[in-house]
Amino acid sequence: MHSYVYSSYNSRCRSCVVVCCIIFACLMRLTSGTIMGDECDWTGSGLTTPSEDRGVTPVYLRCTAGKVTWLYPRGALRVLLRMPTPDRDFRACIKLHPDGGKNLPVRLFLEGPRSLHQLYSHVEEKPKAVRCFQSKNGQAAIYIEAIDNDIVTKRVVELDYDLQPLPKGKRTYDSFEGKEKKRKKMCGNNNVFFFSA
Repeated sequence: MHSYVYSSYNSRCRSCVVVCCIIFACLMRLTSGTIMGDECDWTGSGLTTPSEDRGVTPVYLRCTAGKVTWLYPRGALRVLLRMPTPDRDFRACIKLHPDGGKNLPVRLFLEGPRSLHQLYSHVEEKPKAVRCFQSKNGQAAIYIEAIDNDIVTKRVVELDYDLQPLPKGKRTYDSFEGKEKKRKKMCGNNNVFFFSA
């Protein structure tokens, strides 16, 4: 009787261990498929994404300035920008660097409350121009969508970002305030375009 109970208990324990190992392996695979961490820069490659998978890869950045570099873009990225100080609203400016191709390999959108607002088109006339926008509830999300998911050619997307905190108690940013300073800092004399989500 005791050996039967012990054997039954032992087999249940083994089953629990196997189930726990499977769950752990699934969680590790899930977290390795997403981009975690509150860092300033991110570098990734679309070659790690299967060609039939056109999903959205999340990227979390919590810094005042940095760079996103995406090699062989495929699918899409959702880049969530936040200040190091939690829940602090900010004005963000981004600058896309063309890689020398005839057209840009991606389109960029700003996530609004109900829709996406296009920041850069893949047939952009002024790809070096800076785009600026304001956060909502301490964060701003940018969608970077690859144009061609099937052809594997050497394309590189480089995006600089710079976040300036809004004065405490101020929830909106005057688009003309400090415009000249930001223009000189990020892009010399190129045009600066402002968007609001």
